[in-house]
Amino acid sequence: MKSLAVTLSYMIYDAACCHLNGDVRLDNTVHHLVSIVGIGAGLAYQRCGTEMMACMFITEISSPLLHLREMLKELGVKDTDLNLLVDIHR
Repeated sequence: MKSLAVTLSYMIYDAACCHLNGDVRLDNTVHHLVSIVGIGAGLAYQRCGTEMMACMFITEISSPLLHLREMLKELGVKDTDLNLLVDIHR
């Protein structure tokens, strides 16, 4: 339950930071909203088990994938097969 509470507080903090920095994108907003609602529901119903830990893992592992496209653009790797793969994955 503590791990879920820490993850939930981080997702709320990260969503607020993204909003305040003007980085409001649909994919990022959906990522935060789904994560916050899912983890919040698990805490509210006091469900803590394999499913909730899997949800937390997927939430955290998907964060780098959300930002990989922007990182590739910053590195100058656009219009390549790798960038196309990231676009298809998203």
